[in-house]
Amino acid sequence: MKSQKNKKPKYRAGFTLIELLVVISIIALLIAILLPSLAKAKELANRVACSANIRSIIQSMTIYAQSNSGAFPDCPGPGSTTYANQATNPTGYVNTQLPGTVIEEWYASANSANFGSPLGSLWINMILDGQDTPKTFFCPSDPLANKASIEYDGSSTGGAADCYAQFGVMTLGGTPSTAGQGESYSIAFPWAYNANAAGTNPETVSNIWFNDTRADVPVVSDMAPQSNTGTGTFARYTTVLNTANTYGAYIYNSGNHNGDGQNVGFADDHVEWDTSPYVGQQGDNIFTYNPSTPNGSGTAITTTGTTVTQPVTSNTPAVPPFDVCMVPVRNVQSGAW
Repeated sequence: MKSQKNKKPKYRAGFTLIELLVVISIIALLIAILLPSLAKAKELANRVACSANIRSIIQSMTIYAQSNSGAFPDCPGPGSTTYANQATNPTGYVNTQLPGTVIEEWYASANSANFGSPLGSLWINMILDGQDTPKTFFCPSDPLANKASIEYDGSSTGGAADCYAQFGVMTLGGTPSTAGQGESYSIAFPWAYNANAAGTNPETVSNIWFNDTRADVPVVSDMAPQSNTGTGTFARYTTVLNTANTYGAYIYNSGNHNGDGQNVGFADDHVEWDTSPYVGQQGDNIFTYNPSTPNGSGTAITTTGTTVTQPVTSNTPAVPPFDVCMVPVRNVQSGAW
């Protein structure tokens, strides 16, 4: 029998430098191929989550309407030609007030400064009234908001019961508020034009804002884009351009979902993904308003400070087809309200 003592052990050769570089290159190539697919899959999942949010909001609005004479949630309408583009605390509000007190103060007729807030309509009537939660109003594809609003302030001197009277939206210029910044959606302008409205006389809820509204009327959507004067990528959000431009109809799209489109919820609570905002009755652009006809490209929505020229005129029809105009609006580039 041969001795094993002088037999040399066999060693397995390792990777050569060239082989290692080849392996690294293949891995890098696979990552480059897979990443866009993963990003697309994530965005598709976000669209589904966003769609579920909007459907939940409309269902909550319907439940609210059943106990409020059929009307969807609304604060008193604006008493002038402007509305509040950003939610504001009711006059006299202090953070030690409980939700019921805040609701009463918002509706107090003496507090005319509180009229005309679309966000206030949703917060006061749905969050503080217990119909929904702030998380529902946060779209996972919102490029500006990164968390849901806070309903209660547990760090204040009044204790955990202290409530916020508004969504914690981003302030003018894009600076986040301390109450969070999770408001990602707009609603159809809920008030009817009143030629006699002045001072403290609020406009009334319009025919569009009832739970028996026609199923083809949009009522909630991804955040409406404010008219923007940016260049390059952001030029597509310049809503003063007409549809015959190099960017196409998508110039009006919401800033959510990379500007590729928006989820739009209708009065019967069905939600659809649309690659352009021309989804209102008779092809109406839901992100603009037209003072003379309910359909067409419409007029750009611009802001002055935190107010917006009211997108309702005496020519707005009281019956279908409605000139749907989604509010509030937010600048896609700066995040300003």
